[in-house]
Amino acid sequence: YAIHGIIEFTNRQLTFVLAVIAVATWLVAMAVRRARAIATLAALGIPAQAVLGGLTVLTHLNPWLVALHFLLSMSLIAVTLLLWWTVRDRSNDARSVVTPIAVWLARSVVVVTAVVLMAGTVVTGSGPHAGDADSSGKVHRTGLNVASMSQLHADLVMVLIGLSVGLAALLVGLHASVAVRRAGFVLVGVELAQGVIGFTQYFLHVPAALVAVHMLGACLVWIAALRTLLLVQADAPVTAPTAPA
Repeated sequence: YAIHGIIEFTNRQLTFVLAVIAVATWLVAMAVRRARAIATLAALGIPAQAVLGGLTVLTHLNPWLVALHFLLSMSLIAVTLLLWWTVRDRSNDARSVVTPIAVWLARSVVVVTAVVLMAGTVVTGSGPHAGDADSSGKVHRTGLNVASMSQLHADLVMVLIGLSVGLAALLVGLHASVAVRRAGFVLVGVELAQGVIGFTQYFLHVPAALVAVHMLGACLVWIAALRTLLLVQADAPVTAPTAPA
């Protein structure tokens, strides 16, 4: 269909725009010592993504390469978010003190989020190819049972939501700063919305439009989890308090 060609062409043109932004960001970041390594990693991710994208096309959308293509994008999001965090002005941030358990819980949320994202790519690669007019098998699938993979993905999502709700409740109980508590609530809200989209997508047999919305939701969940961790770690004490002499 013509629309598929238009989407592919637009994606390739946006790669050039992204490359220009990445190079410009790298040049500016060279003036900030602590940001140089992160900016370099972000810039190198663009050509790496282009090469992987080319291999994906050459292999006729091999589902494992498609999954890796998406996960590399998630890695780039993490790197660029860390770059933004490194260079942003935090002089006006309200500070509070959170406990080590809150940091541990926030890190667990990020790890489980990464596992959920990986499982989600397997579900997508195992199910019907979104946008296909028929099931002629022209596009490769993983061969895994989509119902089983979807159940595993859903179970992991439940674990993630449980950890996130626990983290948000703990931050409220610790009287963390407004920004930190808000980040926890946003994380839970985005996860719940993404869960609704995922279930709807599954029961409607993976319509193409919902796949796009679900991918956007995955990016937002990943950003919310990483940002919550960064905020919690920023409020964590650097050293354990010592007892008075």
